[in-house]
Amino acid sequence: MISVEDWAEIRRLHRAEEMPARSSAGPICDELAEGNVPDIWAGVDIGKTHHHTVAINAEGKRLLSRRIHNDETELLTLIGDVLAISDDVLWAIDLNHGCAALLIGLLTAHGQPVAYLTGLAVHRASATYRGEAKTDAKDAFVIADQARIRRALDCSDQVTRSPSIYAR
Repeated sequence: MISVEDWAEIRRLHRAEEMPARSSAGPICDELAEGNVPDIWAGVDIGKTHHHTVAINAEGKRLLSRRIHNDETELLTLIGDVLAISDDVLWAIDLNHGCAALLIGLLTAHGQPVAYLTGLAVHRASATYRGEAKTDAKDAFVIADQARIRRALDCSDQVTRSPSIYAR
């Protein structure tokens, strides 16, 4: 467990660009103290050939919504575009292996915190949001919004150290 003070220090180092890139131990996500939360949340609905990402602010307003191919160049462009909005982002994903491996690796290498919400949690939460249709954009929004309103999430250690993400 990382303390609130450690989280603040990590954020300070990241903002000063002193944080080295890491390949396996991702940034920290913990029960954050009130008032010490990210500026934006980026939810990613993981797909086999493409992902959909929605970034939201503290009020839940969509700042970015984009479908991208599971391609390193496109993913790096997306990461850059989200970081251009704010460098204080919590990324949330609904899959922590297989098709998500490239995105997780890139986020980890760039010092970005990654939270994991299970597909079942996203499916159940999705029923409480307006709209009947299941779309990738809606799922990405639900993932981002759930990361925004929840404080206890399965985060980087579990997400990035899982050997199964590299097996596929």
